[in-house]
Amino acid sequence: MIRQNKDGRPIYSDKIWNQMVENGEILQKLEYKENINKPNLFYKCLTSNQNKRGDINVDIRGTNVIPIWEDPDPIVYKFDNLAFIDFMKEVVILKRSGVTIRFSFYDNCEPDGWGFFLKGIPSGYCKRCGKDIINEVDWTILQNGAYNIKIQENLVNINIEVNHCNICKKMEYLKQEYRKNCLKIADVCEICSEKKAELTHHITYNPAKTIRL
Repeated sequence: MIRQNKDGRPIYSDKIWNQMVENGEILQKLEYKENINKPNLFYKCLTSNQNKRGDINVDIRGTNVIPIWEDPDPIVYKFDNLAFIDFMKEVVILKRSGVTIRFSFYDNCEPDGWGFFLKGIPSGYCKRCGKDIINEVDWTILQNGAYNIKIQENLVNINIEVNHCNICKKMEYLKQEYRKNCLKIADVCEICSEKKAELTHHITYNPAKTIRL
């Protein structure tokens, strides 16, 4: 690694440089390699379940717009030949390792709207029982970019889907349904759970489902 930003400007802050080096050491332990021609840029070639190979990059160089001393978190992006589900698994592993990451704002390397509705990157562990679910979750669900999505005529809560094991999902949906029924009976807004509901709003038309707001 070299002590400079992407555009060649030196990094004077010891704190920033030490953080960069620490991230680089973690990445090497995770079998990432540093690009010979582009120091501070790490990459890893992944093989998916379909035996398709693709690259994931972790960039600790900053950008020309946002230099590394303004935001020292590595930028993570994938190439089109890498399946999103495999990309997401690696993102979760990076989070577990202690690397705080961010995503590029460029269209050609930013995931398609995933996860902006979630409170941070999923941990890959069930929030109820603690089970490791990194290989159980269908991570492609995050590509839809909506809080609820329609799957086989059912509304699916993405936060429940990516944060719970299959057994705990059922419990969470039952709890969610119970809560909704209680709120309807109490004539309370089903979003904030505090104010009196004033209108009924369709969330789907086929099948017809409404919520009180």
